[in-house]
Amino acid sequence: MLKKIANAGAYDNPESVLDRNEQVLYNAIVSNVAAQLLRAENTSHLANAGKLTADMLPFVRDIIMGKGLLGGFSAAAEKGLMRGIVRSIGTGKWGKLLANLGKTGVGLVESTAISLISPSTYQQVFKEEAQIDPTSLHLTDEGWKVDKIDTKHAIDAFAAAHVGMTKELFTETGGMTQFAIRLAQASPLGKYLRKTKIGQIAQMFDNTIAGKLFNQTAYHGFAAELSEEWENTFYDAVFAAMNKDNAGKRMEAFGKVYGEFVKPETQVPMLISFALPAISEPGALLAPTDGTMAASA
Repeated sequence: MLKKIANAGAYDNPESVLDRNEQVLYNAIVSNVAAQLLRAENTSHLANAGKLTADMLPFVRDIIMGKGLLGGFSAAAEKGLMRGIVRSIGTGKWGKLLANLGKTGVGLVESTAISLISPSTYQQVFKEEAQIDPTSLHLTDEGWKVDKIDTKHAIDAFAAAHVGMTKELFTETGGMTQFAIRLAQASPLGKYLRKTKIGQIAQMFDNTIAGKLFNQTAYHGFAAELSEEWENTFYDAVFAAMNKDNAGKRMEAFGKVYGEFVKPETQVPMLISFALPAISEPGALLAPTDGTMAASA
């Protein structure tokens, strides 16, 4: 329907290309977009954090589903890769570094595969094919009017949705943040911290129901989740810059993405949303799930 209007250029007179039922639906869509824009300026950070948390649920579902379907293949590929690295280079620092990079590569392949079977990818294709440009909305005596509808060919819409979902999955399950975490864990300081009281408590939490759930849903703790979002934004900025035709416009596009990201209305709800699961950690430690934990406690 939106494509029909865009292709005909009938922004001032959509009724000329829509039937009665389509007109009702079109007016409802335009009013909904306008209402969301107006409401977005008047919602609290707590409300936005709640919405952000709810929006994560389909993504979490796709991670659990994808890991369940493809986890065995990924584990086998990673095991074979590690064995090849050990045989060729050994287990020295270069071997460990290459093994870490190999895990990141496997994570990228896994993320690409999960994206292809993810319901969220195909939901996003629908949005990518045709969507109202919010900046073109304006209020008239006859109601809200639209001056622009962004449209994509079905193949282009799928490519955009697939790349976007792969990027999200990669940062959550195998991106550079996870690469850095594995390096830190393998360092002398990381090994030392695991032996401290804090390290023992962290390992105890990993064996609780909440800890296992967090692992399944790729929640890696407050600091790691924040780092993953900065990494994700970097990829967004790079893709935005790649679509420009000269250096000046590329720098402007890159900076614009980060400019939006660092605004309080983006950062504060995100910080609250990431902190909510972390709050459950002390409580989870009070309910050990096996004898080992009970003995440790």
